[in-house]
Formats: sequence, C-alpha cells, structure tokens
Amino acid sequence: MVDISEKVILFYNNSPKLNNHLQQCLLQESNITKTKLLDTCQTRFIERHDAFDVFCGLYDTIILSLNDMSQRKDFNRETSSESTTLLAAITSFSFVITLITVKNLMGYTVGLSRKLQGRSQDIISAYMSVQSVLSLLVEVRENVDCKFLAWYEEAVVMGKEHDIVPSVPRTCGRQRNRCNVPGETPDVYFRRALCIPYIDELISGINDRFSSLSKTAVMALVLIPEMTIQKQHAHVILENIKPFLDFYHSDLPSPFGISSEVDRWLHFWKHTTDTLPKSAAETIKKCNKLDYPNIYAILKIVCTMSVTSCECERSNSELGLLKTFLRATMGQDRLNGLALMHVHYNLELELDVIVDMFARRHPRKMKLESIL
Repeated sequence: MVDISEKVILFYNNSPKLNNHLQQCLLQESNITKTKLLDTCQTRFIERHDAFDVFCGLYDTIILSLNDMSQRKDFNRETSSESTTLLAAITSFSFVITLITVKNLMGYTVGLSRKLQGRSQDIISAYMSVQSVLSLLVEVRENVDCKFLAWYEEAVVMGKEHDIVPSVPRTCGRQRNRCNVPGETPDVYFRRALCIPYIDELISGINDRFSSLSKTAVMALVLIPEMTIQKQHAHVILENIKPFLDFYHSDLPSPFGISSEVDRWLHFWKHTTDTLPKSAAETIKKCNKLDYPNIYAILKIVCTMSVTSCECERSNSELGLLKTFLRATMGQDRLNGLALMHVHYNLELELDVIVDMFARRHPRKMKLESIL
C-alpha cells in the first residue's frame, strides 16, 4: 500500500500539468480543505502521518482524476497507461482496507511522534508517555475483533462509492511469496493477514526503539538548564539521572562528586542572567569542563546518542532551504554565512558595526563624497 500511494503522489507532484489536472478536479468538491498531496518522507514520521491523512481525504478526487486521464486523448500514451495502472491499484479492496487500517493505527502514535521530533522537553514527555501508548496498543491487540470490525466497515463504505466489492485474495494449499492465512470472509482474512501482524510489528518496534537504555539517556536531559531550574532541588535531579549515573559510572571523571556538582549547576543557572540553553548541543557549549567535569561528560554522552539527534536532523533540513537547485553553485563561505544567519536569527546585529567592518576589510581606492 505504501509503495502504491508513493507512486501516486510522485505521479502528480513531478508534473505541473498533472497536478493542475488534480486541482481542477478538486474544484468540483466543496468540502475538501487540502489541495495538494504530501510526500511520504522516509525519516520524518510526522510527515508520513500527514501524507496518509491527506491521501485519504483526497482519495475520491484522485480516483476521479485518474479515471479522467485514462479516458482523455489529450494526454500522451505513457500518462494514460500509468494512470490506468494506478487507478486499478488504488481501487482494489486490499488497498482500501490497508489504507484505513494504517491510518487508524498511526493515529495512536502521532502525538508521540510530534513530541519526539520536538525540543528536549518534548522528548522527555514523549518518553514518559511511551508506556501509555504501548498499553493502548496492547489493548487494541486484545480487542482486535471489535476494533478491526469498525475499520472494516469504514473501508466498505469508502469502497462502495467506487463500486469496490470486498473480496478475499485467492489462496492455495501452499504459498511462499504472499500471505496465505485461512479466512472464510474478507473481514476475517484481512484481520488475520493485515491488522494483527501490523499491530504486533508496531508493538515490537516501539519496544526495540524505546529500550531501557534509551529511557535512561533521555532522563539525563534534565541537566539542560531550561529544565534544570524547573526541578528546584538538586536531589530531584539526582533521582532522575541516577540510572544514567549507574550505567555510565566508569565514564565519569569523578562520579563521587556529582552531588555537589549538580547543586552548583542548579545554583548557577538560577542566578544567571544569560539566556537558558534549550538543547544538549547548546548546553555543552556553555558548560565549563573544569568547573563541571561530570556534567560535561554526561552532556557529551547525551549529544552522541541517537535519541536526541533531532537538532542535527533539523539543521540538515534547514540546509535544504538555503542550497536549492537554483543555488547549486554557491560557494562554501557564502553557504556558511547564510546558514549561520538562519540558525542564529534571534541575535541582534549592529548594522553600523557590520558596515564599518566590511569597509575596513575591503577598502576602495576611490573616495566618494557624501551626497547628503
């Protein structure tokens, strides 16, 4: 289902003419708010959530557009052939039931994904809510008969508008290349072949991704000043990072002095007038290695772990906004300058000082008199 939906999205987004045809079909619909298909990003789960939601909302319009392109003669043969193939793929009942099932199950994890791709405080709250999401998925797995029956009826109603009849794929006694579970009716077959394996895979993936080590590393983010001052007391911070200290005890330069060090760290950020860092990458730059050796080592470990790499991913994404196809020949110095300006957009710049600095670095032999 995912590969078919990606082909449909690329089919429209890679051609302005086809995208314009989809927009014209959208004019016939009055209750649609989304007007463009979103790409299904492989690394950003939030964009995948949004892409599937938009695809479900535009499903009727996509069928109308593909059907029209397959019958009209003003499109070339390749476009007509591909539109016919995609139309046959998305009008099968197996595609519809898979789309509805994936959309509903991804709805349980959308809040968790948004927090994980947010700032440090969102990541900690996300890890605290992992168990609630897992318990909810386990409950769905136990009551899969009732849950899937509602999703199946939703798929039947969605397919009925386009004359899509629920059917069971052909099965045989021995099959190696596709699912061959027994099922007398379509709802029983797709519950066993689609819904149950997907829920089990989702639960297993969350358990593997959010292991006890990852949770331990995330709790060390309380040393970020923005969260440190919220704890008010040093013993609360020590209780949060105790599993981290036990696991990385041998990596700390002086683990027996961590208690007083955390106390000094909390006192420093409570009485400072500087802007409080909001991420581990910002905090380690302002952490004095001589004054806080243990905290510096903890922050270094946290910065290198994958559970807190959202800041790096965000920087890579912002780089795509600077070096576009029209700026492919941009020099490295100019790119670095634009990137620094974009990242540190909140800094106040003295324009007069910048102009004077530029004038000193690039003197001109010709002097111009002021016209004012």
